[in-house]
Amino acid sequence: MISEKKLNVVFAIDQFYIQHFCVAVTSLLENNLKIINKIFLINDIENNFSLNQTIKFINKKYNIKIINIFFDTSLVKNFKIDGHITHASYYRIFLTELLPRDVERVLFLDSDVIVNGCIKYFLSLNFQPDVANNLPKILHQKSNIRKEYFLYAISNLFDQNKERLKDLGLCGAQYFNAGVLYIDLKQWRENNIINKFIFVANEFKEKLYLHDQDVMNIVLENYWLEIDEKFNAIGLEFSNKKIDIKDYIIIHFTNFPKPWHFKNSHPFKWLYYYYIWKTPYRLYIPKDLNLYNLYKFKIIPRVNHLKDRLMRLNLKTIKRKIFRLY
Repeated sequence: MISEKKLNVVFAIDQFYIQHFCVAVTSLLENNLKIINKIFLINDIENNFSLNQTIKFINKKYNIKIINIFFDTSLVKNFKIDGHITHASYYRIFLTELLPRDVERVLFLDSDVIVNGCIKYFLSLNFQPDVANNLPKILHQKSNIRKEYFLYAISNLFDQNKERLKDLGLCGAQYFNAGVLYIDLKQWRENNIINKFIFVANEFKEKLYLHDQDVMNIVLENYWLEIDEKFNAIGLEFSNKKIDIKDYIIIHFTNFPKPWHFKNSHPFKWLYYYYIWKTPYRLYIPKDLNLYNLYKFKIIPRVNHLKDRLMRLNLKTIKRKIFRLY
């Protein structure tokens, strides 16, 4: 087992996520400064005042250097994008080429996360030898390949559509979310995973509904291990049970709208604003905050809630009167 005392962490953004990266990394460092070794930021942003100021702010406040890595977008210009997904989503598949070779393990975090507690848990994880399973079909069989897991992630229960996964060539129903990944970069390099990623991104292009996440699941099928769900809490806005912030460490805002949108209704949306107040973006006002949305998403729900309460009270009163008649 490789022993590491500190974590290397990497983010990947474009110009639209500078603020959200600042909030995410602030939440990370507020709770984990002592166990963070280096922070890498992969981006395609040149000479941007906001980015420069954000990096300076983090460097000065936490006395930790953000290693800024520029990404050439021509490498992914032919990859599929749509909706609010940009080419920046694919930057994580190039980690072996972008990060120094002496970085053998890294924690990748999306910038739409809030780290609201200690993540020392990742330092205890070990990529144990896999003697039971063969390498995925996309990887060419070689006798000298060490059979070990390549990453830790969490199952994405919301994307396990069996027909869609079958269409991607996946044999089983297991599918991981790529927003929080603990990666064995040494294994990725030794097995030339980058070329497999690029091949799949081009070969399956129009079938990639979830873009780079689909790419990674195709290449690394059966070659990843499960992390505790509290380190990538997804889909909480759809939960029917009572949820407590104490049960979760990394909150991942996977769905649209995001917490920085006024229309967002995630139960832990407030965490984003708690940590943004610790950054230079503390005076941020959501762009979709207007009279129409205020009326639609705040006033109408409150009025309807009041109507329901009054109706229930009236029903109780009527029942009591009927009971007295008898």
